[in-house]
Amino acid sequence: MFIKTADKWEAIRAFINMWLKDKTLYCNACGDAYYKELFPCCDTPQIGTNLDHVKGVIEQNKIRRAECRDDHAANKTNTMRWGVSLPSRLYQDLERYCQKTNNQKLFENPKEMRTFARKFKIFAIPERI
Repeated sequence: MFIKTADKWEAIRAFINMWLKDKTLYCNACGDAYYKELFPCCDTPQIGTNLDHVKGVIEQNKIRRAECRDDHAANKTNTMRWGVSLPSRLYQDLERYCQKTNNQKLFENPKEMRTFARKFKIFAIPERI
């Protein structure tokens, strides 16, 4: 159930909490629904629920943080910084949700991506934003 709010980030948090409860099995690599009779669905199947895939991204983000040169997530040559990392289906669903409810993109500008990283730290690569 959604709470009526004008706060974009509060609405996104509610959407993510609802999205995590979906128990549908699908492949995170190709996006196809999981059917036993059609398995494997692709070359590198990653079958799970939304929650399973988010847990995988959280572990992946911990590894990425450890490999970064500093707490701002710069690489060894300081030519690139990591931002956020989330499951592709979550990103696509959030994009659709924002477009449908507010008629805007999830991230309208870099400032919004930084705000997202601050509010949803499990998806952020840098320790400091």
